[in-house]
Amino acid sequence: MNKRKMAFGMGAVLTGLFPGALLAQTVEPADIYSTNLAENMYYSRYNPNNQTLEGVHFLVLADGNNSKHVTPGFEVSIYIAPADDIRPETVRILKTYRLEGLYHMGSLEFRNETIDLGPASNYRVGKTYRVGVWVNSNEAFEEKRENNAYLFEDPFIFQTGGGRKSSAPTAVPAPSDTDADADMDADDTAEDDSDSDED
Repeated sequence: MNKRKMAFGMGAVLTGLFPGALLAQTVEPADIYSTNLAENMYYSRYNPNNQTLEGVHFLVLADGNNSKHVTPGFEVSIYIAPADDIRPETVRILKTYRLEGLYHMGSLEFRNETIDLGPASNYRVGKTYRVGVWVNSNEAFEEKRENNAYLFEDPFIFQTGGGRKSSAPTAVPAPSDTDADADMDADDTAEDDSDSDED
């Protein structure tokens, strides 16, 4: 099979996605998902000065049984949640990509993306967060859901300086409702030292 590559928006390289030709192809759903390999899913740094993730790289793949068929259109979202409380109610969408479709057995590679984390008021300084990729986030068609959402492995700490690099992704259940914020109040505990008497 000759795989087709072309530019798609900022920093994306496609293998098997050719928007100009999709209307002439047979449209058929297939399983679509993000890579779970560290070398294909990472970001270069968290930039606390402008609250962005820089150098974001990830890969979207499609299964299927006919390389001439394409999936229906779907969305891919970048999401964030507190590292210690990842559930639909705490997930927020940072960015969404709308795709016309993907050739079966094809792939879509996003390179050097910059993701804006949004208002600082959404975060707590010193709290740890994790970011992930959610394929078919709009549930445009029926397919496997258990492999739709993956987290970049390493978290980052929201701050006003510094940053850390991400590596391998971790699978998590696909989120559903994405706009709710969670209360993340933590209680501090103190331990009192007491002197003991010896007889």
